[in-house]
Amino acid sequence: MILSLPKCAVLLSAIFLAGCFYRSKEPSISVERNKAPMESAAVEHWVLSELRDHPGFGKEFTRRSSLGTHLQATLQHLSLRKTLPATQTEPGPTLQELRNGLMELRQLADQPLSLFWKGLEENFLLLRPVSNETNPAFFTGYYTPTYRGSRKASKNFAHPVYGPPADLKKNSAQYTREAIDRRGMLYGKGLEICYLSSPLEVLLLQVQGSGTVLLEDGTSLGIGFAGHNDKPYTSLGKVLIGEGLVSAEEISLRAIIKAYREDPVMVSDLILRNKRYIFFRESDGKPRGSTGAVVNAFHSIATERFSDRSYRFLPHVPAWLSLDLPHEGNTQLLALCQDTGSAIRGDLRVDIYLGHGAPAERVAGDLKHRGQLTFLWHRNWPRPTQIASAPVKNSL
Repeated sequence: MILSLPKCAVLLSAIFLAGCFYRSKEPSISVERNKAPMESAAVEHWVLSELRDHPGFGKEFTRRSSLGTHLQATLQHLSLRKTLPATQTEPGPTLQELRNGLMELRQLADQPLSLFWKGLEENFLLLRPVSNETNPAFFTGYYTPTYRGSRKASKNFAHPVYGPPADLKKNSAQYTREAIDRRGMLYGKGLEICYLSSPLEVLLLQVQGSGTVLLEDGTSLGIGFAGHNDKPYTSLGKVLIGEGLVSAEEISLRAIIKAYREDPVMVSDLILRNKRYIFFRESDGKPRGSTGAVVNAFHSIATERFSDRSYRFLPHVPAWLSLDLPHEGNTQLLALCQDTGSAIRGDLRVDIYLGHGAPAERVAGDLKHRGQLTFLWHRNWPRPTQIASAPVKNSL
């Protein structure tokens, strides 16, 4: 689907507002669609437990038929890697241990459901958070959009999408949004990849991290993340709420677009409050996460980078998601941690990649729900260091 400002009114309103689980019986995922808190609950501690503790144990789950294909693509990516992305203090599995674990999961993916669960129970444990809330995780969604644009600046397409300057890592402090967008710091330096129709569309692309631009000659251009200026992210939605221009109850991308159309100069000024600036590169059009792997709809998630006190980003480690997915209802998904994002903050904060096109846009625009998250931990992987000391039957 080609996005223009009047047509993308449901695009990722939750991301503009933003910056695993256990039950002994069938979960009841209650979602306050219009009042969903914009953050995840606090985690008291983490524990390892048997897979039978998972409320969906033995049952069919959403999009199992495409799981094997995604695991195969991830294994191919990992075969080309020499190291894994750093996760600070918690080592997690080594690259080879991760490959072995995902290979076993790949082999199980094509088995009949009963054999899948039997093999999963034999090889994996649950790494789950303990919280005082039933649905402690907070979910949003992202997808790959398509915008109209041009290789050359024109009256209709005057707002550049930039590639990274050569000294970005060394001198990131000087590359502020105001210096770039208002003072033309990068103008004429050959870094322009293409031009879009508004500063809001450029911001949307930066929030998404990748996209496709349909050029005037009918060809398409893939755009991928290439770096940032290492400054904090501020959501435009929160700015509009803070200025009293949109209420917290009414905030959505539709409301943001309406505010821009009514006063583009004012909203363009407010965009400057988001200090983080994203740079891009031309790509093959395949969306990739921060791990470098191609992300796949419903099988890839973004979380906050790992900290010294919690399990936030464990590269390619499988995770179970349980939530009420917009337009689909109660949903169980098996996904891999393959991306991060500056707006994704919190122990149990998850952004689900939903694919591309109108269906993904619709779900992403409506997804800002609480639910449940837990990780699958292979029995041969090193025992995590930050878990409760209670023994687990047949555990590591």
